[in-house]
Amino acid sequence: FEKLSVVFKDALRKGYISQNTIDPFTLFKLPKKNSSKNKELPKNEFYRFFIKDIAKIKEKNHPLRFLSFIRAKNMFLFQFFAHGMRGGDMLRLKWGNLVDNNIHYTVQKTDKNHSVYMYDEIVQILRLFLPKPFKHLYYLSCHDEQFLVENSVQFINECSNLTKDQVYKELLDYGLSSKPAGILVDINIRQTKETDFNEQISLIRSIFPVLNKNDHIFLTDHINNRLKGELTEDQVYAIFEYELAKYNRQLKVVQENLGISANLTSHIARHTYTSQMLDVTDDVYAISRSLAHQNIQVTENYLKTLDNQRVNKANEKLVQRLRKGKFSFYTGDDG
Repeated sequence: FEKLSVVFKDALRKGYISQNTIDPFTLFKLPKKNSSKNKELPKNEFYRFFIKDIAKIKEKNHPLRFLSFIRAKNMFLFQFFAHGMRGGDMLRLKWGNLVDNNIHYTVQKTDKNHSVYMYDEIVQILRLFLPKPFKHLYYLSCHDEQFLVENSVQFINECSNLTKDQVYKELLDYGLSSKPAGILVDINIRQTKETDFNEQISLIRSIFPVLNKNDHIFLTDHINNRLKGELTEDQVYAIFEYELAKYNRQLKVVQENLGISANLTSHIARHTYTSQMLDVTDDVYAISRSLAHQNIQVTENYLKTLDNQRVNKANEKLVQRLRKGKFSFYTGDDG
């Protein structure tokens, strides 16, 4: 019902249906579902996304299925750290949206500009989505075992015989006119000791400015090339809808491998972020700004979908605080 309603309104907006046509979806309403069910991940399940022992998951999954797991797991985490960014907005991000340690983008739902600070966690996630020449560069420069584990066997085999000259050539073929200062002047061959986290983040941040600004971060080269062709607005919309559906299918692989009880979708990342924000602040305005809502009312309506247990938890904290005070109700004193 809801999906048909969205399709009808979109067709009406684009002129495929006469503006005089009565919207049939306003004539009746279906009973409301329990919208709070499975809308957010409990903390113990969300923390499974930070699992270190990826090797075991890699062993029990087909290589292609494992890559689906890695891609979707990291995209879900990206959504979370990027203030609960909507899945459709994430897929539309280009390397050109990364400017001065911030992600600047236009929210599709509201057509408003929004920005998110690029925390180190976001930068670390993005290293897995770098164009191949830069992933090779990162491999040569940093001893990052987790990076290797989260890549395919094919990629690891490619890296085993890499040389500086090969990487230089790949980068020139990518489109760089020369060896960019600060990135390739001194590639340190991987050491046996794990590279410092801050050094890893610094290198990745230095790469972002030289990437092709019109390439989408989370889309394959094939899809990127298609989007650079002459396409209608509807064709572009269809591509992103397909990619979002594919991402949601891949999240089912994550759900299975991490033992998530909820029906995992991209929107749950948004609810999970909101839920955990409420744990650290009651500033609805800050939450509203983070979620890129048009106004506070939208945020307040959004928060109504969260579990009533949160209300009980807040009241429990109040009662506990009162119990610690010297009140006659608890102590038996009259004074």
